[in-house]
Amino acid sequence: MIYLFAFIVLLTILYFLSRGITQNFSRLFFRITKSRKWTHNFLAILFLPGIFLHEVAHFLMALILFVPVGQIEIKPEILDDGKVRMGSVPVAKTDFLRRFLIGVAPLLAGVSVIFLGLYYLPLNSYIPVVFAYTLTAYLVFVVGNTMFMSRSDLEGSWVLLVFILIIVVTFYLLGIRVSLDTGSILTSDIVYIFKQAVFFFSILVGVDLLVLLILKKFKIVV
Repeated sequence: MIYLFAFIVLLTILYFLSRGITQNFSRLFFRITKSRKWTHNFLAILFLPGIFLHEVAHFLMALILFVPVGQIEIKPEILDDGKVRMGSVPVAKTDFLRRFLIGVAPLLAGVSVIFLGLYYLPLNSYIPVVFAYTLTAYLVFVVGNTMFMSRSDLEGSWVLLVFILIIVVTFYLLGIRVSLDTGSILTSDIVYIFKQAVFFFSILVGVDLLVLLILKKFKIVV
């Protein structure tokens, strides 16, 4: 249970750090190249797996929920206000529940891919250990820093949260209690995955903090 709690804490911290990482990497690349085009290209190369997974998750969830969706764009773009849009996919307006599910899809996909990578890559006997852990670290870095919901992804989510809160309060007032048998859910394999996730996410948070400190020292951090 402690690994699950630690994972949630690290995920929350990473949510705030990831925004600074992508934005300040763009400032660093732009300072080096003096070109928006090359900055876009560098960001696309570095974060390509994460950007692709993020936008495809939006796209597939919209298709599953029968919501019209446009063409996927996976090339990062620096906006006029200096912020970075890592990718995009146009989605038609829909009800708050489907909008929330489409918005949260990249987070669910990102965590799933990271967990699968943490479970299979280090244990794969066909891949050299150093390469396996390097690939795992890169996967966690790029996916972990691109899987979170943007401001547009969160549109309408407050409606769903209020609805859930009303349901929870209603159940509580009616005396309805839901109990979960964590022992049957948190099997040894699940605990192992969360343990690995805490290890790599701790490193990722540390790397993000170190990068931001270095960029701040060179007066690049916004």
